[in-house]
Amino acid sequence: MIIILEPHITKESKEFKDLMEYLKRFPHLQVKVMEHQGVTRKLIEVHLIGEDYMVPLEEVENLPGVEKAIKVTAKYRLIGRHGSLTDLGFEYAGLTFNQDSFHIFAGQCAVDTYENAEATFRALKDNGSLLR
Repeated sequence: MIIILEPHITKESKEFKDLMEYLKRFPHLQVKVMEHQGVTRKLIEVHLIGEDYMVPLEEVENLPGVEKAIKVTAKYRLIGRHGSLTDLGFEYAGLTFNQDSFHIFAGQCAVDTYENAEATFRALKDNGSLLR
């Protein structure tokens, strides 16, 4: 699970400290705090690593200071190379995208769906950047 905190929350905030205290209920999970500084906001994410099926998503989302919580699906873990790699991938315009293929192109950092590949390739073609 990934817990995204509201923009005004810092590690010193009461809400952050309360969240860390709440997460102690799940000692089998590893908790990793990630801080990202963007152009318009600072973002704190709390990653729960391990079997998080016992952590109630709705309860976490309703905690003070939490913007949203996201369950990490098995498909995400597969794409991220965290498990079995069978039957994962797709074909687009004669190119196969899977764990055994390697393609370089401008655009998003990972191709996850046919629709996202289509949008990326369309933008590249419209700007004269698509080489094939």
